[in-house]
Amino acid sequence: MNVLYNIMGLFSDMNIETYGFCNRQCSFCFNYEKYPQREKGIMNRNTYYKVINELSLMKFAGRIGLHHYGEPLLDKRLVKFVKFARQKCPKSYLEFASNIDFLTEKKLRDLINAGLNKIVATNYGDVENSNILKLVKKYPKFINYRNFNDITISNRAGALFNCKSRIQNKPCYKPSNQIIINWKGDVVLCCSDYNSNFIFGNVINNSIRDIWYSTRFMKIRVILKKRKGRTQIEMCKNCDSSPNKSTIITIFIKMCKNKIKKYVRKFL
Repeated sequence: MNVLYNIMGLFSDMNIETYGFCNRQCSFCFNYEKYPQREKGIMNRNTYYKVINELSLMKFAGRIGLHHYGEPLLDKRLVKFVKFARQKCPKSYLEFASNIDFLTEKKLRDLINAGLNKIVATNYGDVENSNILKLVKKYPKFINYRNFNDITISNRAGALFNCKSRIQNKPCYKPSNQIIINWKGDVVLCCSDYNSNFIFGNVINNSIRDIWYSTRFMKIRVILKKRKGRTQIEMCKNCDSSPNKSTIITIFIKMCKNKIKKYVRKFL
């Protein structure tokens, strides 16, 4: 179904941040105190319901991630939100990324029963949490567990570390496949846009579809899909994010679809 959405020119992946606070201050994250802090808050529930209802009308069957830079498990509404999303978008893939500091077996079972597919769980501590390891062993289908020492740390569009990217010539497909909504309801450029440098609209006053197809958003996507396109956008110049194979495949499908359209028009 993700392939279908990419053929239609729509996003197949969404992150929606319902809770803007995090209990940790990791040195490789924007939430670390040495970096300028954004305004933090909690998404209005009506905003969340509006987004999910719109996805339902679109018959969305892609991925819905209930996270951005806040810790989802701190949101007391999380189980209700998962349940609502599952009811409205029964074919979607529901997950969220978490530091799992507040994960209990009861909470996990409640989330599973509500319709959650997966928790991307990262241990940011110096030692392994034995209780979490037990949950991982007991519920392997629902927890993707990893240690932060085993993952590649992103420079978050060059904003976190004083370094220059070596992949400026590579295109970026993230904004062509994914839509990011922060706790305010603002649609931002990508998962590295912590400070909302690019806001393409707010879902409170605009539909997701209108924002996605807005002239400015479409123009940015065209630029970033070009070789050296990153160099034309200040925020993206030193980003070290590289497209994965699945993203490249979905973009290739879009390109084929456009060529087919042009070919068909010749005979109409």
